[in-house]
Amino acid sequence: IYSWASDFCEGRAIVAKNGKMGAIDSYGNKVIPVIYSSLEFDIDTGIFTALRGNYHYLLDYEGKIIRRSEIKEKEHLEMATEAQLS
Repeated sequence: IYSWASDFCEGRAIVAKNGKMGAIDSYGNKVIPVIYSSLEFDIDTGIFTALRGNYHYLLDYEGKIIRRSEIKEKEHLEMATEAQLS
């Protein structure tokens, strides 16, 4: 179903399909839809951070959006530069 999947961490795995990312639980159920251009999980806080279009998202362990904030042009340039360096 997915072109890539991370290892499970705290019962969640980040998955990718067609250049988009989301997350599933250990039963294969979608927790976060596969719609984000990037997705990371912070094990210390149990929070996912995601990017989609001009927005940055914080999502909880169940995939509920906690916060959505618009990314300013300067932040886009900084993220692009950081991605090129990695």
